[in-house]
Amino acid sequence: MGFLFFPQTVWIPCFTICRASYNSIAILNANWRNQNGCENKTHMHTSQSPITEIPNIFKPRSARFATARRSDKDIQLTLFLFFFGLLVLLTFIWFVRKRRREIVTRRNRFSSTIRYTPAPTRSSVNIDSNDEEPHEELFYRLNRLGITYNIYKKKYEIDPLNLKVNAEKLGDGQYGFVNVGYLHNGEKRLKVAVKRSHKPHDEYEQGMFMAELTVMCAIEKHPNVLALIGGVTLTKPNKIIMEFVDEGSLLKFLDKYKKNEKDTYKELSTFDLISFAYQIAKGMEHLARIRCVHRDLASRNVLITSDGITKIGDFGLSRKYENKEYYRPRKEDPFKTFQPWLWMAPEAFENNRFTEKSDVWSFAVCLFEIFSLGDLPILNEIMRPFWKTADYLPQPKYCSDSVYEFMKLCWSENPEERPTFSECCDFFEKQLKHRSVKRFEDLERKLKKISKEHKTFKNWAGIN
Repeated sequence: MGFLFFPQTVWIPCFTICRASYNSIAILNANWRNQNGCENKTHMHTSQSPITEIPNIFKPRSARFATARRSDKDIQLTLFLFFFGLLVLLTFIWFVRKRRREIVTRRNRFSSTIRYTPAPTRSSVNIDSNDEEPHEELFYRLNRLGITYNIYKKKYEIDPLNLKVNAEKLGDGQYGFVNVGYLHNGEKRLKVAVKRSHKPHDEYEQGMFMAELTVMCAIEKHPNVLALIGGVTLTKPNKIIMEFVDEGSLLKFLDKYKKNEKDTYKELSTFDLISFAYQIAKGMEHLARIRCVHRDLASRNVLITSDGITKIGDFGLSRKYENKEYYRPRKEDPFKTFQPWLWMAPEAFENNRFTEKSDVWSFAVCLFEIFSLGDLPILNEIMRPFWKTADYLPQPKYCSDSVYEFMKLCWSENPEERPTFSECCDFFEKQLKHRSVKRFEDLERKLKKISKEHKTFKNWAGIN
């Protein structure tokens, strides 16, 4: 390296970068100005003189290319992060706008079919300081069932001041628990069952709770279906008021007999077991007639009175379906909704398709529970649907051959080969008459009496 000097100006270092290649030499010269400037003197460049970075054009080719590659990668990464973030932002905006459109559409649908009624004033209804508008889910569910809120309020809304809830618990379910309560109407008093939500402020659970209330509003009274008296929706916690059934669940009732703990119902005969099956079939026939699937039919969800009348209850999963051949849940969270898979038909378990025929399958599993006095419907103590390992459950201890053959028919793999609930009623009616016509006629009289009692429930609910 050499130096060129010019008087009164600056020193200019001359870098000679040589690259020999077959008799050719490339010489590059570059000029620097001293960082501290010059004072009309000639300066020699020393090791202490500050030198800035050599421009890129004067670097070896390999170094220039490495720098370019790093620069290109940085640009590519920046562009990727920019467009990815933009895509995420646009997706979020689309989701928010879609959700808002759904809410607006729902509200418009409500306003076109339901005339909203403001919460009753204190002059008309005595309601405590928890006064509030009914849950939006109530309007939505009523609208889907073709029931206006005004009709619901006049037929089913109950003034909470007329209701007293006791601490005595009757049962506990997936979305609520049931206590004993009393409705007051002047000097009259009616013993009832009061259901409340486990989590009254949880939106999902509250929606499922309202679904149960509204589907019970759509079910007309039947002696073998648990009757709705009314609901409390204008104050928290919301409540479902139902008729009181003194013996509780059929499963516990059967279990007491199995353990020889029952003494009030003196004796349990084959006629009684067939009678339970017949009454459950009657109640399910009523639901099928209005195109309502229960989806959770089991002996634990069937209630029984002290005189042997059975009533289908627990409508938490029950739904009405119109203009379709089957019902398929769409808004239910599979992680929050219990599915009774030991009782479920294959098409319900695997494809989420629920029809009268899927309820018939569950009915046959319920028959297994009845005629075994409450055995769990499993094979070899393995907790999985029996149809995954065998065609049928084994014949229960107290089940006749003819009844067992009918159960197997209900477990046909093809739903179309299963009987309807009307055919189930006919089958068990013949079984009852074959054993005792007189006892069958007595049963029918009891059912007619209950139908008359149900008509009086309308006197305990309704707010004008």
